[in-house]
Amino acid sequence: MHSSRPLRDGSSPAALPALLHASHLFGLALGSALGKLRESGATAARLFERAEESALLLRMMREAAEILGARWDKVPERQRPHYAPEQRFRLGGNDLIARTLARAGWKVSARTVGRIRRERRPARRGPEAASTVPRAVRAKRPNHVWMVDLTDVKGLFGIVTFKVAVVFDAFSRMPLSARVFSKEASAAEIARFVSRTAKQHGRPSHFVSDQARCFKGQVFRRKLRRLEVKQRFGEGSIALIERLWRTLKDTLGLRLLRPIAAEDLLDKIEMGLLHYAHFRPHQALREATPAEVYFGRTPAHLSAIPPPRGRPGEGPMDSPFHIEYLDAERMLPVLVRKAA
Repeated sequence: MHSSRPLRDGSSPAALPALLHASHLFGLALGSALGKLRESGATAARLFERAEESALLLRMMREAAEILGARWDKVPERQRPHYAPEQRFRLGGNDLIARTLARAGWKVSARTVGRIRRERRPARRGPEAASTVPRAVRAKRPNHVWMVDLTDVKGLFGIVTFKVAVVFDAFSRMPLSARVFSKEASAAEIARFVSRTAKQHGRPSHFVSDQARCFKGQVFRRKLRRLEVKQRFGEGSIALIERLWRTLKDTLGLRLLRPIAAEDLLDKIEMGLLHYAHFRPHQALREATPAEVYFGRTPAHLSAIPPPRGRPGEGPMDSPFHIEYLDAERMLPVLVRKAA
């Protein structure tokens, strides 16, 4: 039986459910209003919309952090779960830091990075699967095998669920193009999307997807035949693209920072794919980036050199690098060498 004593601020506990329900209705009304402002196309309205979205998301994140922090503090330190190797790697593992430093010009082992960070070196991740298509063909060169997949991204307040499509080169793991749909994509829309990508990058020999309706439609299959591309179906989800989706959603915070409109989401996706392709070294590509492999460039980490060693008593040496960000939200860091 619930207590009827007033809360510290003098309000009744019975008012809390009503307050939560009112907050929910307010959120739905705000989302609807922002959507109408977006459709109006007014510049001032768009600026107001973005400001309201940022303020609302900030309040939501602060409340979520406070709730989670309060619950976490109640767990004894020895009973708290440890991070898995994959989670530690996503938080900034030693291997990723070492590869990023190598691309910037310093050849430092992951072990040295671990010692500097004064943390136990995370367990080495096992080698990822080779660039293959399950039960189909092995990708032997860029533009030999393309993959395509769609994933769901929920919009603000869950009012709409966007469908994000990416065309992906299996050999280099290079994302070639992306598109956002506000509803389930048709075979004709996917056909235009893939055709446009082929005009920009050249056609592949094989095209692999799951067996979703849009990939089995006659319009799409005719388009592949005109391009002289062999169509193949993977068993279930395609592992390489699944890893891309997981990395992209985690990097951009798409599970928490939910978009309002398709064009806003596309801008964010394209920026995330740019970072993934050109600035993120991949262990399965022998520390190269997808862009380096796809375009046949010499990987930057091959020219890395050991950093100068400090002498006893000299104190810490100033780092020759600084961090910049590709995006305004500062979620896509890039290590840049300082000007001489």
